[in-house]
Amino acid sequence: MLYPLLDFEGVGTVVLEVIHDLEVRNETLAIANSHPHVFEFLDVKEKSESLKATDPRLSEFVESIRKKE
Repeated sequence: MLYPLLDFEGVGTVVLEVIHDLEVRNETLAIANSHPHVFEFLDVKEKSESLKATDPRLSEFVESIRKKE
């Protein structure tokens, strides 16, 4: 059904990215079944990563809080 869409430029790349994102989501959910705190960990990690570009020191602080908990 999707084969005609693959003829459009860039669609194949988008499909591969979506598949990758779904695989990551599924792996995360599988881990969360046993370890529900994984979502909090990922949230803190994402905040820390986004701060690295704007304020590296604050990023280090966020990481240190995560490690203490």
